[in-house]
Amino acid sequence: MKEKYYVPANAIVEAKQVEERTEVKTPNGIMTANVGDWILTDSNKKHSIISNEIFQELYYVAQVRAKEENKLKKMLKMIKG
Repeated sequence: MKEKYYVPANAIVEAKQVEERTEVKTPNGIMTANVGDWILTDSNKKHSIISNEIFQELYYVAQVRAKEENKLKKMLKMIKG
């Protein structure tokens, strides 16, 4: 069987690094983000928390201009249906 690799269609997220311990409402309930963790917000405005170590391995800054950002947001909406 040939191996296949997948990337989530909604991988574009807004991310903010936590500067002080913060409680965040996520789909899994209220969770605590510690200093250095990242709060991710997806295209559906749902939040998740990820450690800095994992964030650095999985994410990079998307260099986009405002016009391109609007196109990306429209594409994500189309993908979501």
